[in-house]
Amino acid sequence: MTDSEIQGRLEVAARLRLEGDVQAAVAEYENLVRRGCAFATVQLGFMLQQGDVVAKDEARAEELLCRAAESGDWLGKYFYANFLESVQRSEEAFGLMNSTAAVGHLPAINRLGLYYLKGTGCEADELAGIHYRTYAADYGHLFAKKWRAARRMKGFEGLGRVLPGVVEFLSSTVMIFWLTVRAPNDPRVVA
Repeated sequence: MTDSEIQGRLEVAARLRLEGDVQAAVAEYENLVRRGCAFATVQLGFMLQQGDVVAKDEARAEELLCRAAESGDWLGKYFYANFLESVQRSEEAFGLMNSTAAVGHLPAINRLGLYYLKGTGCEADELAGIHYRTYAADYGHLFAKKWRAARRMKGFEGLGRVLPGVVEFLSSTVMIFWLTVRAPNDPRVVA
């Protein structure tokens, strides 16, 4: 199967899922997983982990997400790290998120900042957390921008930054809503 054929099948699976034909979408993803498509492996693993459109199956979700991560796919590493965090395997999650952030994946950089702020899988380090989240905000991650705006509104960056913080908070909130509706897989809105 060529790359363009795989892309076409992924688009079919996504369309089927959006139209509510979940079983047909799962069948498409399963077919692509058998052919070694990392993106389909991540999508199916995520669907099984969430359990919102198909029956929740954490064991199969872990198998698929682990496979995608071990293949070197950065998106697989990101989603597998999120899975590991959800099952309280924080140290492993931190390691994977760190390696994914190292390749410049904005959602991973933002998430790594959260890990440092909360001490998830590492020792809490407020300075590192602020650094990573600010970096993600500077490069357009909207949840990071909203977080930075909230800090500015509270005066953490000086009183002169309060009004720009209000504007940034409102604009990032609107953009999060807009992109979540129009392009939910856009890296700027992946939490």
